[in-house]
Amino acid sequence: MNKAVRTRQEKLKKKKRQEEIKRRFLERNIEAQRWCNNQGLIIYAASQAFNSNMVKLFVQKGVPFKPLNDKLYDQTDPQQVMEYIADIDERYELLYTKMKDKV
Repeated sequence: MNKAVRTRQEKLKKKKRQEEIKRRFLERNIEAQRWCNNQGLIIYAASQAFNSNMVKLFVQKGVPFKPLNDKLYDQTDPQQVMEYIADIDERYELLYTKMKDKV
């Protein structure tokens, strides 16, 4: 019974995450992205290997850049493209709320 409850909770959590990805993909927080970009902070997806469909997210402010996380996304999979766009939007929103008060 406990395993069934956990599985149901996992399915619900996964479904909520999929809904959040879809919402962020369709309704990005443009204000947060614009504000961060005006501060010189850019988040983007890039491939580190020639001829690879796999991309990683990077954060850049000025010259230095660093990976946002260690997750790789497949550009040929529409679901993963939606996911990395949602992850970018989520990070912009987080940085916006964090940095807006400091500036």
